[in-house]
Amino acid sequence: KHRNSPLRPSVIELQGRHHFKSKQFEETVGTFALLLDEYPDAKEPTRATWHYLRSLGYLGLSRFGKASKELGKTKSLTMSDELVPLIEIARATALFGMQDYSLAVKHYDRYLQLALQGSDVRRAMNELTICYTETGQWQKAAQTISETTTKFGLDSSNLKTTQFVAEKAFDLGNLESAEQLFQILARPENPKKYRGRGLSGLAWIKMENEDTEGGYAIFERLLTECPESNFSGEAALARAKFLEESSDLQGAAQMYGLVVRRFQDPKLINVARLRRAYLLQKLGGDVNLKEAKTLLEEFLKSPGDLPKDEAVYQMAWVLHDLKQHDKSRDTFAQLIKNHPECKYVPDAAYRLIQDYMSKGDTKSAQPLITKLLGIEDVPPEVYSRVLFLNGQLAAGQNRWSDVESSMSELSQREIEPALLQKSEYWLAESLYRQKKYKASLEQFVSLTERMKNKQDKLEPWIRLRTAQCYGYTNQWPTAVEIVTKAKNDFPSFEAEYEYDFVLARGLEDDGMLADARTMYTKVIHSKTGKSTETAAVSQWRIGETYFHQEQYVNAINAYYKVDSLFSYPRWRSAALMQAGKCQEHLRNHLHAIKLYTQLIETFPESQYVSDAKRRMANLNTELPTNAKTSQAKSSSTPRR
Repeated sequence: KHRNSPLRPSVIELQGRHHFKSKQFEETVGTFALLLDEYPDAKEPTRATWHYLRSLGYLGLSRFGKASKELGKTKSLTMSDELVPLIEIARATALFGMQDYSLAVKHYDRYLQLALQGSDVRRAMNELTICYTETGQWQKAAQTISETTTKFGLDSSNLKTTQFVAEKAFDLGNLESAEQLFQILARPENPKKYRGRGLSGLAWIKMENEDTEGGYAIFERLLTECPESNFSGEAALARAKFLEESSDLQGAAQMYGLVVRRFQDPKLINVARLRRAYLLQKLGGDVNLKEAKTLLEEFLKSPGDLPKDEAVYQMAWVLHDLKQHDKSRDTFAQLIKNHPECKYVPDAAYRLIQDYMSKGDTKSAQPLITKLLGIEDVPPEVYSRVLFLNGQLAAGQNRWSDVESSMSELSQREIEPALLQKSEYWLAESLYRQKKYKASLEQFVSLTERMKNKQDKLEPWIRLRTAQCYGYTNQWPTAVEIVTKAKNDFPSFEAEYEYDFVLARGLEDDGMLADARTMYTKVIHSKTGKSTETAAVSQWRIGETYFHQEQYVNAINAYYKVDSLFSYPRWRSAALMQAGKCQEHLRNHLHAIKLYTQLIETFPESQYVSDAKRRMANLNTELPTNAKTSQAKSSSTPRR
């Protein structure tokens, strides 16, 4: 109705100003955006004012980038004299909010040259001080603080800024500037919270400068002048620490107790609880120990980021001294479980490992061993035994790279001969299990040369592994020579079938395939080896010898026995693969497809699956349509 009224822009501007005053910043932004859109031909000073007022809305919303962009639109516009300083302080505020302190300094300076008084002047000077601080201009920061104090006095805003700059200087190691500023805060006429911070800062500067006596003297003054300040709590803690370092355990415990009773800050109280509990435990006696236990319980129940690992460790020792051994042991275990990085874990872990191993509880011992080996400063003899045990446990879980790591490290340490020989054997074994046959062979040969007692239970295994390594490096004659002698030297070796397998492989390598099959059959029917993977491999190799002689029917029968008699997926899938190839050679393509299908369905993770799929696809393209129909109707399980 009044859209064309000449008063409408003024009314809308008043509405926008009201929104800003009411802290309705979104509405402020929207209102002045409306004015700028609907009245593009308004006079430049008016449009500059609207951009400025819209920027205030953005500042209220902490959208500092938007505010800065909006203020940038005023650069080409004519402004009233009153608006110029307002634009400068607004630009400075936006840049301050964006943490662009260097650029903000320029606008604060321009504003302060134009404006001589008012609350924004005080704010500008305080924020300018912070900008100087953040850009490392300490002298200018101190000078601006002085000018602000001269102009406005030391009120809360100036003191707050001074405290910020002082703490920043202290944190950055600029102790000279920090000391000057803390002295301002420590003036007697200041409120206690600022005076206390000033005194505390001055005391810590003394401590940083290794003037311990001077620091404690200021802490004593802080306790006297500002007894209710939290900084007084810091002073009390510092005093207690001084007494503790002076070996006055009783006096230090009393001072820590004063902090617990007198101050409200949970952080200070918990530091005092922990230290008092420690001192009471050192002082001993049932009364002191029971109070220490109570203090530690209160500490552990407290919320927040606290050094609870230290409290748990102290609790374990307090319980130990109170003769509550089961609870003490459980508390040590809790420390290890919940605080694995704690510096007290080695002591706790060593005690628990001894306890678990004495009971044969390797399942509980293993995680502790792992943790203990990752901690520095463990006694060398303990470390060596724990390292060997770690390797043995890894071997039991087929973690052969971990066995290699443990035993390799152990073999380089100065340890007793018996432990050294065992560690070298397990190192060689780990290399063998990882198929590092050349390195394993070197290790086993070295062991054989130094082995003096043929009754040692490791010797037949060393001979076996040596022979196997020679075989895997295609030196079968040497492997056969070693096991032939070993069979004579160790007639009661429980794994003699392994010697026979090496002999069979040697015969196969020499082209004596019929004799090799005889020896493989001996392995398969041996009392101790008939259910082993070695027996499964032997049966598979019988099939291989027939395959290489192109006796495909015999090969198929041998491969079928691998699948039907043994439970080792690797060799069963390999047997199905080879049986399928034999059927292909016999032109029995449907049987080959069935075998490949069985392999894929039964052993989907086998390394032979991709080859089986490829071969099956090739065979399917060669089959006539009626054969494919017959195949679809038939069973996928081949006859045996």
